[in-house]
Amino acid sequence: MCFIIRGMTLTRRAFFRSSTALGAAVGGSLLFANRNNMGVFSSADDALPGAHPAGAAGVPSLGEPEGFTGTGIGVNQKGQLLGGTGYLTVTFPPAAGEGAQATLRFESAAGHTDDRVVHPEAHDREGDDSALKSDPVELPEGATAVWLPGEVNDPATRLYLHVVEAPKGTEERVFGAGIAPYAAPMGMPSNAAELQSSLEAGATGLAGSLALAGTIAGVLQASGLAVPGLPAPGGGAGAGGNGGGANVIDGLRVVSRREWGANEALMGWTPRFTRAQLITVHHTAMATPANGDYAANVRSIYGFHASSANGGRGWGDIGYHLLIAPDGTVFQGRTTGTDGQAVFQSGSLGGTPMSVTAGHVYNANDGNIGVCLLGNFMQQAPTPAAINSLVRVLRHLCHGLGLDPRGSVRYVNNAARLNLTRRTITGHRDWGDVSTATACPGDRAYALMDQVRSRV
Repeated sequence: MCFIIRGMTLTRRAFFRSSTALGAAVGGSLLFANRNNMGVFSSADDALPGAHPAGAAGVPSLGEPEGFTGTGIGVNQKGQLLGGTGYLTVTFPPAAGEGAQATLRFESAAGHTDDRVVHPEAHDREGDDSALKSDPVELPEGATAVWLPGEVNDPATRLYLHVVEAPKGTEERVFGAGIAPYAAPMGMPSNAAELQSSLEAGATGLAGSLALAGTIAGVLQASGLAVPGLPAPGGGAGAGGNGGGANVIDGLRVVSRREWGANEALMGWTPRFTRAQLITVHHTAMATPANGDYAANVRSIYGFHASSANGGRGWGDIGYHLLIAPDGTVFQGRTTGTDGQAVFQSGSLGGTPMSVTAGHVYNANDGNIGVCLLGNFMQQAPTPAAINSLVRVLRHLCHGLGLDPRGSVRYVNNAARLNLTRRTITGHRDWGDVSTATACPGDRAYALMDQVRSRV
């Protein structure tokens, strides 16, 4: 979920007075806020309408913005943006090559426009078909509408809006806003029984968020992190025993998938394990929710990665092994197939640690542990709590694997025919020679990497 910069053109016009971008990672949505916004989710593999110029037969001219649905909007359809946190993705037809591009045109309330050029990207899971989707694009502050200006042969097909947090009072006007975005069904409930089932699925995720409040302090304490304003828990989650949390390595416990409310019905990527060799640090490249519900943030990333609904990646699972929130909370990502064990194959920690292959560095995922900071760190630095937590996670990983955090290793990936030297702890951008070029984990986070290594 990192911004790709391979040949990318980016233009921001001065009329958007603030450079602060709003965005967060989110997948499709469980329910629709009102009947006017009801639509049927489409698979990324569905046949999509071709591009046509505005005013062509059967294609409406640009006028008042339309509401987004699960099927997104087509070329020269204007979609309404009501603010809040969210992001956009663009799909491209199967014939689109690496040089294909599309222009997103944002419009302010005053009618000013701001163009952003995006490309289809093959990133981050080997063997997936997500090369025909753009990386997420943040919503510029002040933008009220967006469209894909196109010609007859424009390569873009559909534009999807992913909402994490709608402005208060506008939820019913925003497609899927704030409703269990990780639990996206492939179709709209057609009767009362299906609707009830969907509601129950959403309630399961909500229960996961509420239960998390009672477990987070224990997980943090077990990881050695201070919890300001909270008393020391007495055997709570993450403290071992039956308290909850997922084991990683060397005594590190994190918030488990069950605790953050993963909808395992979306999990369709069978775990495969290879010898753990090194670690790569990422950022999501999106802002985190203002309400601080980081469990919901993780569920959203999971939904976007796992499901193809609403323009999602369709990988069958989340691409990162571990995710770190601004408050220092560490969440389990990619499943190992064993409840309560994160990152590593159950039983392998007593010999050669085998990590589950995830999807965070295209062409170099085997044996590569992905640790992702929630947030966009191009312009601002991660919080001290997030950095402290990152240091602790890396310390546990390096100690448990017998790695020198300040040194280098020989990375061998037979599937990708790689045999090369890499730092033990890398940033995603360090893989540009064998993978896709990227700014991840952001300039401000990357500038801290040597400091982080020295503290591990």
